[in-house]
Parts: sequence; structure tokens; C-alpha cells
Amino acid sequence: MAGTIISELDFNQIKSQLKTFLQGQAQFADYDYDGSNMSVLLDVLAYNTFQNSFYTNMALGEMFLDSAQLRDSVVSHAKELNYLPRSYRSSNAKVTLTFTPSNNPAFITVPKYAKFTTNVDGKSYTFSTDQVYTITPNSGVYSVSDVSLHEGRIEREYYDVTASTKYLISNKRVDTDSIVVNVYASSAASAEVNAYASKPNLFDVGSSDNVFYIQPAELNRYELEFGNDVFGREPKTGEVVEVIYRIANGATPNGATTFSPSGTIQGYTATVTTTSTSFGGAEEETLDSIKFYAPKSIQIQDRAVTESDYENLLKSKFSEIQAVSVQGGEELNPPQYGKVIVHVDIQNSDGVSDGAKEKYRKFLKERTPLAIDPVIRSPEFLYVALDTTVHYNTKTSDATNSEIDSLVRNAITSYNLTYLNDFKKNARQSRIARVIDDTNTSIISNDTELRMIVDFIPVVSSASSITADFENSLILDHPLTAGEDINRHKPAVKTSSFSYGTQTAYIQDNGEGVLEVLTNTVDGFKVLSGNVGTVDYATGRVVIRDLNVSSFSGSAIKIYGRPETQDIIGPASKIISIRDVDVSVTVEAATQ
Repeated sequence: MAGTIISELDFNQIKSQLKTFLQGQAQFADYDYDGSNMSVLLDVLAYNTFQNSFYTNMALGEMFLDSAQLRDSVVSHAKELNYLPRSYRSSNAKVTLTFTPSNNPAFITVPKYAKFTTNVDGKSYTFSTDQVYTITPNSGVYSVSDVSLHEGRIEREYYDVTASTKYLISNKRVDTDSIVVNVYASSAASAEVNAYASKPNLFDVGSSDNVFYIQPAELNRYELEFGNDVFGREPKTGEVVEVIYRIANGATPNGATTFSPSGTIQGYTATVTTTSTSFGGAEEETLDSIKFYAPKSIQIQDRAVTESDYENLLKSKFSEIQAVSVQGGEELNPPQYGKVIVHVDIQNSDGVSDGAKEKYRKFLKERTPLAIDPVIRSPEFLYVALDTTVHYNTKTSDATNSEIDSLVRNAITSYNLTYLNDFKKNARQSRIARVIDDTNTSIISNDTELRMIVDFIPVVSSASSITADFENSLILDHPLTAGEDINRHKPAVKTSSFSYGTQTAYIQDNGEGVLEVLTNTVDGFKVLSGNVGTVDYATGRVVIRDLNVSSFSGSAIKIYGRPETQDIIGPASKIISIRDVDVSVTVEAATQ
């Protein structure tokens, strides 16, 4: 009997194919397949075939990293690539501890795992130290800075050593970076103890080295594996393994600003000053992230050589990092040979703390060639001033001017979050104009202009200088002449207003590469200072020298740079961003 091929996963399609097959057989050619018991038999066959086909398809899909849907399957494939999916991460903060004891002890010791509490969004969280701090007095004050606090409850688990070298951690919310392993010679209280260190691979591991390896396990858990007396010492029967770790709450404790000690420390009351708001807490790595980074991990072999290596290593290890840009030291002006400059942007942060910089630097240094020294820097921002006039047809919309204004501003904010806010991203005037036009069907057109902004915070009543690198070519208009209508001149550089002596003034280039301090008069403008800096129109470098500002409004004086084209190119070290305060929207109604 000739067979048939079932190529569908739909029940009705399978039944139809089976019916067609049977109708083609001489023995069953005269059967009524719709009105007889044969229809019931076809239903059974179709259902069985459907179930088998479905589960076979699902099982085959789980065999490949790209198509796998179950976390255990994805993790298993990642394990084959020697990739350790990121666990839950504890939020961490930096504080300064100060004591003023009356008995003047020789020193005060802050123990490891000393507890502190904080409150975020009405919920209490526990943080603790991750090392011992010994404080000696300075002029009677006991103080220690740069104390690291990590969120999470401390958990201890004990395992009697058996024939197995693998030990499953019971809690799914373990922060694998916090794992501490001790192996005791026996269960006796006085037993000798040896500390074991975590290793990511087998390199430089001897047969007697006290090391352990972290591996992903089933059901979103992790397991510890010890050596086999070839690559690391294997714990012996009768010994006891102690595992200490933090149970993390992920991202929810991020943003904590105040901390209080949970009682006294050695009988003394501590005053806590926060120097770095808590950050870095994160949920376990998502399936999409594992699928993306696992293949790359086998490519780079846990080494930082190329620019993409640095980016992939940092982003896969530290979930708080949302953007990375890498520059070779030889690209800088002046060059810094032997260095790699790594610009890091952290979620919900205006910069990178010194503690985080050192953490990232140490992580990369272990993976870079010996001659290369990674340098971590906070991102620089190149802000964009956006001025738009929007024309909309009142006959096709009931929206008011204010409603159109709000819609346009929301669209610009969305564009900023979607297309900008990262290194090497470009602000395209044509794309922004299209986004504005698409905001509402009644919008006919818009006139949009982009300018670059660098914030300048001078010291009031003192000579202040700044070098602002727009790193984009600037427009070069005709030289500004006395008696000219200032409003008809398109300067390459112009600042927001400030007080210069007793007058309201601003800085503007004269079209010949020189910056001048001007003030507007009824007759046009007046030069208050003829040379306060220079402009390089080709490179976009602006230098302001020895400017004495009497006062200014807001948080900074804004230096505006008008690009040669309306496309602003994102430099390697800068993130282009459109702040809400720098957006100006004018809505004009039209009848056609």
C-alpha cells in the first residue's frame, strides 16, 4: 500500500489528507466518510497524528539554540558554548561610615556581612558589606570611605562530600558573583577550613588548586562543580562544603539613597553618608540575551581584543550597562599609546562612579593583552536643540494647538529613546521631520532646525575657560559687520544669554573664526569684548578663554553650534540626546 506524507500541523488539514489517502484505496473507495463511523476513526487518527507531529516539532525546535523556547533548553545550549547565563544581580551602593566613640579605641572593625537597611518605593531592603573594614582614628574621628554595600539576604548551605563533585544551589535568586565556598576537613567545629576560588575556565589550574566552577542547572538554578585532582582539587569523602551567597531582589532596590545600620557595630553607632546611589541590580538574563551573547562568547573566548569584544564582554556581564563605545588610545588627540578608552553609559545614571569604573577596569584587565591598559570613562553628551514650526490643517482635525504641540513633543521624545541615546548614533533632520509629520494626519508639513549644544558652567565673577568639541563641521556664514541686522546673520556659534558686567550679553562668532561678547541695542548690536575665543569651523572645536561672567540663569550657559548640514553625526565618545527642555514647538493652523 502506498503511503502518504502528512505535511500539515492543523487538525482539519491532517484529517483531509487522511481522507484523501483512504479514498484512493480500492478497499475504501465506496465509504461515506462524513456520515459513517469512518468519520470517528478519521478523527482519532487525525488527533493522534496531530499530537505526535506537534510534540515532534517542538522537540526538534528545542534541539537548536535559535529555535529553542524552553529556558532549560536554551541554557543547555549555552553551556555547550561555555557561556554562563547571568544570574540575578544584587544592587550595590557606596557609602562612608563615620564613628565618634567616646572611649577612643585603637581601631573599629566593620565585619563582613554587616547589615544596613534602606527603603525604595515604600519597601524595605537589606544591604550588607562584602568585606572587613578596619578603621583607625584621624584626629579622634573614625571614618572609612568607599564602603561597598550589596543588597540581598545572606544564605548558607552545607553539603556532605559524596562521590559526586557537583552541588546544586537551592535558591533560584542567587547572585553568582557573591558565591563564597569553604571546604572543612570534617563536620567538627574545630575542623581545618580551606577557601575555594571561582574559576571561569581550566587555564592555569593545577591538580591541587582549591577552585570551583559555576555551571547552569535545570529549573533556573546553578550548581557548583569541583575539580577531579587534575584540574583542581577534588573534595574528599568526609569533608563538608560550605556555600555562602546573597539572595538578590534584582532591579527593584536600585536607586536607594539613604542607609541605616541594623544596630550598632562593635557597640558603636555609625553615621552613614551615601556617596553612590545603589545601582546594578538586575533580573536573571533573558532568553533573547542568552541567544545573542552565547555564540559570541565562544568567538571571543573570554578575551578582549577587538572593539566588539569589549562591548560584548561588558554588556553580557553587567546588566546595568546600556551602551559602550571603545577607542584605541592612538586615536586620541594627543595619542595615548597602550591604552584603550572605554566609554560606558549606565541605565538611569548621569555618569559612572569611581567604584564602578574600577570594577569594569579590573574585569577587562584580566581579559586584555598584557601591554593594554583599559581606561573607563563616563559618556560625554552632545545635546541637540530642536526648533520646529508645525503646520496642520484645521479642517481635517479637531485637535487644538496645544494638543498638536503635546503630540509632537511626545513623538520627539520617542525618537530620542529609539534612535539616539547611544554611542555613534546620528540625528537625521529628515527622519525627525518625517516623525513629526507622521504624528497626526492633519499635519501638513514642518520646518525643523537642529543645533548642537554643549553646556558651559563658568565660575561666577572669575575667569573661566572651556573647550567644546562638537566634532561636526560648522556652518560658515559671511563675516559679521558693524551696522548689520544681527537677526539676518546665521552664526556658527552662539551662546545663551548671561550677565557681563552690568549688561545682558551673549557670545557669537564673527564669521572669521573669532568669538565676541555682544549685546543687543536699539540700533543693532554692540561688541563688549572683541576676542574671547576661537572657532574651528572644519572640526567644530570651540575654545572660550578667560570669560568673566557676572551671573547666568539655569544650570549652565548653553553653547549652540550650527552644523554645516542638518545631520548631526554622533562621535565615538559622545551620546547624542534631545532633552525636553531643548525642544521648541510652534504650531500654526492652516485651512488647506
